[in-house]
Amino acid sequence: MQSTPAPIGRRAAERTVCLVTAAFERMPARLAYGLADALLPALVAWGVAHELRAGRAGRGARRNLRIVFRDSLGSLGAWRLLARQGRHLAHLAVDVCRMPRLDAARIGRHFDLDSLAPLRALLAEGRGLLCVSAHLGPWEILGHAASVSGLPVTVVVRGLGSRPLDRALARLRTSGGQRCLPQRGALLALRKVLARGEIAGLLLDEDERRTPLFTPFLGTLAATSPAAAFLQRVSGAPIAVVSCERTACEHFRLRVWRVVRPPATADREAALRSVTAEINHALGDAILDRPDQWLWGSRRFATRPPGETAGPDGLPPPAGGTAADR
Repeated sequence: MQSTPAPIGRRAAERTVCLVTAAFERMPARLAYGLADALLPALVAWGVAHELRAGRAGRGARRNLRIVFRDSLGSLGAWRLLARQGRHLAHLAVDVCRMPRLDAARIGRHFDLDSLAPLRALLAEGRGLLCVSAHLGPWEILGHAASVSGLPVTVVVRGLGSRPLDRALARLRTSGGQRCLPQRGALLALRKVLARGEIAGLLLDEDERRTPLFTPFLGTLAATSPAAAFLQRVSGAPIAVVSCERTACEHFRLRVWRVVRPPATADREAALRSVTAEINHALGDAILDRPDQWLWGSRRFATRPPGETAGPDGLPPPAGGTAADR
């Protein structure tokens, strides 16, 4: 049976995405990042319009900033931080397009390979390694650089909802040899990755609606996936909470914020909660270190604990008290 050709519009979109990503991959770095900066005013204008609409709907990045910083940041400070985030996102798009250039021959010029030493040491323990990170900094570079450097890496990814973009992103993500798994059914596959003594990568800063554990995240209870804690409990693997840091244009390094070991308790629920809380605490430290490089527009605090009462300001209360107590 012959396959049905893709619609002309979709083929055109895929071709356009391929051409754009290839152009940014091949042009000189100064030109690529310069173009990103040239497009920044338009991106900021779009972002402001989006934020104003989201704010009227009771969500968006400014609401998340108020949840985390309460009144300490102020309206002007929030807009300034979001403008810096816009530049980071523009550069992140270029970073991703140029990942295939970071091959075995060139990775050492762009990534601090010595910063991978803690991962190699943890992996040598023989139980596999869970690397947990967030949508922070140039996060897509992490698994790519580790894989190009010879480490066996499998990461869980989520699609963008656009077939042309997803196809292009899959090509870029796997260009260094790392394996990518869709979120659905990933737990079983990751257990096998750890059983082989390899690295399993997860991003754990997203709202979890199906099986949430409500643990503090940046000072407020947040619905968090227990996936990493569960995988550690069944495998005994250490968890490294990590981030990728841009040290200069197209120069990066790994930062390890905490190594989480299996807790000494037979209580399953207590163990899952303890490990998840420790991960959240470490991710919070990483985000506060570079707040302009986290995705503040995510729905991180959307799912609330049953019976929770919002504070007088309409925001979720800080963990361990009400908004007035903070």
